[in-house]
Amino acid sequence: MKSKFIKISLNGLEFYSKIGYHKQEQIDGNLFLVNLDLKIKYNKINDDLNMTVDYEKVYNLIKNVMNKKMKLIETAAEFINKEILSNFDLVYSSKVKIYKINPKIDGKIKSSSVSLVNKR
Repeated sequence: MKSKFIKISLNGLEFYSKIGYHKQEQIDGNLFLVNLDLKIKYNKINDDLNMTVDYEKVYNLIKNVMNKKMKLIETAAEFINKEILSNFDLVYSSKVKIYKINPKIDGKIKSSSVSLVNKR
């Protein structure tokens, strides 16, 4: 039987984090929004949480990554995808998009973002 996939999206997960290249960003922190698309293998849809992913566990995993000390949101995106694929066997691919709201630059900007996809 050919594998079937379902896409699960978690959108607008909010985190306040001190991820940033510049020292002031590491002190003050910034607001980040995270969107996540998970492609999950399945045989049959049913009401069993063990046959999918627990959103709360996914959120807490991302929260732990966003609380780590790092300079680039590219690094955070890579860590998130690696953690998702390591902790959820049913996930075939993970696509994360991280928005940094009002990045501290000398100019007007609403957000910057990074998007990354990892597959098994």
